[in-house]
Amino acid sequence: MKKKSQRGTRKVILSAAGLCILFVVLVMVNILFSFVSLRWDTTEEGLFSLSEGTKRILEKIEDPVEIHFYSSSSRKVTPPELRLFARKVREFLQEYENWSKGKVKVMVYDPRPDSDQEEWAQKYGLKPI
Repeated sequence: MKKKSQRGTRKVILSAAGLCILFVVLVMVNILFSFVSLRWDTTEEGLFSLSEGTKRILEKIEDPVEIHFYSSSSRKVTPPELRLFARKVREFLQEYENWSKGKVKVMVYDPRPDSDQEEWAQKYGLKPI
């Protein structure tokens, strides 16, 4: 009877150890992949990819460039098609940022009414939709 109890305890300990090891490995893999941007454009036309010429230009940028992107995507009055378009533009700009090796910085703003961001948008000549 004692051997069965020891075997059962051993199985529990090994199972717990295995789960702990699996958890640690998954955390390590997650950390590793957080530093890698993996994206595949599965469209035939490459609609969601930068052209080779654009990539070359972005890699050659010497001076820092800031892109200010204003989008009212969080407002419920913004039509869904505009929110979708804004998301696509934001993702595309992030591709610019990724390929530029830190030279292009994308600043995303959601100009809510009566906010500093709304004032800046107005100073840049942007009009609300």
